[in-house]
Amino acid sequence: MNITPHSSNELKWRELLVALLCIILAWASKEILSIDLSDVLGEPGGAIQIAFTAPQDTQDVELSTPSIRMDQRLVELIGSARKRAWVATFDLESESIAEALLQAYRRGVDVRIVTDSDYLDERGASRLLAEGVAIVGDGREAFMHNKFVVLDEDILWTGSWNLTYNGTYRNDNNVVLVKSPALVENYSLEFDEMFTRHAFGPTSPPSIPYPDIQLTGAEARIETFFESEGNVRPRLLKLIDNSQASIHFMAFVFTDDALADALIAAHERGVAVRGVLEGRNLGIAGSDFDRLRGAGVMVLPDGNPYAMHHKVMIFDETIVVTGSYNFTRSAAESNDENLLIIHSPYVADRYLDEFDRVWSLAQSGTGG
Repeated sequence: MNITPHSSNELKWRELLVALLCIILAWASKEILSIDLSDVLGEPGGAIQIAFTAPQDTQDVELSTPSIRMDQRLVELIGSARKRAWVATFDLESESIAEALLQAYRRGVDVRIVTDSDYLDERGASRLLAEGVAIVGDGREAFMHNKFVVLDEDILWTGSWNLTYNGTYRNDNNVVLVKSPALVENYSLEFDEMFTRHAFGPTSPPSIPYPDIQLTGAEARIETFFESEGNVRPRLLKLIDNSQASIHFMAFVFTDDALADALIAAHERGVAVRGVLEGRNLGIAGSDFDRLRGAGVMVLPDGNPYAMHHKVMIFDETIVVTGSYNFTRSAAESNDENLLIIHSPYVADRYLDEFDRVWSLAQSGTGG
C-alpha cells in the first residue's frame, strides 16, 4: 500500500494525539486514586471486639471472656500493659481501675490521665493524684468528654462507657476494643495535645495521622474523628443522606437540629428510621424528640430506670457510629470528643442486637 506524505503526516498527528490522551488519562487516574486512597492504611493484623453493658441483670455481654464485666476486662488489659497506659476519661470513679493503674505505674508503665476538671476529686482520680500519678484537667466550662484508653503500641479502648459504678452496672453503654497501631497513633496524638499542650475542644489541632484505615484481619474499615476541632457533623449528615434502607440510633442527648432535619428528610424519602432517646433528657432545652416524633420518625423514650447512655447510629446495617460524641451542638462546637465510624456488617450486626434489646425495653416501659 502506498502512503502519501499527506497521509503520513496525518498518522503522526493521530499518534501524537493518542499519546497525549494517554498521558492525560494516566495523570487523571493518579489524581483520582490519590483522592480515594491516599489516607487509607491497611492493617492485616487488625482485630475488633465489642461489648455492651446489660444493666437489667448487671452482667455484660461477652468481650473476650464469658461473663466478665467491662471494668474487670480493662483491669486485665492494664495489668498486661508494659510500656504505656494513657487514659482520657470524663470521670474516673472506679477504684478497681485506679488500683490497676497505680500498680502499672509502680512497675514502670507510663501512666498518664486526662479528665474533666469537675471530676478531679472523684475517688479513683484523687487516689492516683495522691500517689504521684500525672493527671491533667481540662480547666474549662465545656466538657472533656472522652472515654478512651491507649495501651502500649497497638490497643485502643473507646466507646460510651465512663469508668464509674453507674456506667458499669446501671447504664446502657458500649465499648470497642481495637488492635491497631494506626488507631493508637491517632489517639496518642490527640491525648498528647490535651496532656502536654493543654489544647482542648476547638483549640486542639485538627490533625489525624490515619483518618481512614482498613483492618483487613477484621474485614473492617474505620474512620477516626475528634471534636470539636473536626468535621463530624458534615460526615454524619452525608451518612444520613446516603442511607438507602435503614437508620437506627440510640442517643443519650439529641439537640442537633441539622441532624434531626436530615433524619426527618430520610424518613420522608422512605428510609426506615428508628431511635431511642434517654428519657430524662427529652424535655431539656433544644431536645429534638418532639420534632422527630411529630414528623413521623419512630422514636421512643428509653426504658432503663437509670440511663441509656449510648451515642450510636447504624446505617443500612453495615456502618456503625460510636464513641463519646452526643448528637448535640456542644459536642460539635465546644466539647472534647472522639468518634469512630466502623464499616463492618459484623460490627453492625452486634450493634443491631443491642438496639433491638434497648428498643424492646423502651416499648415495654418496664425498665427491665
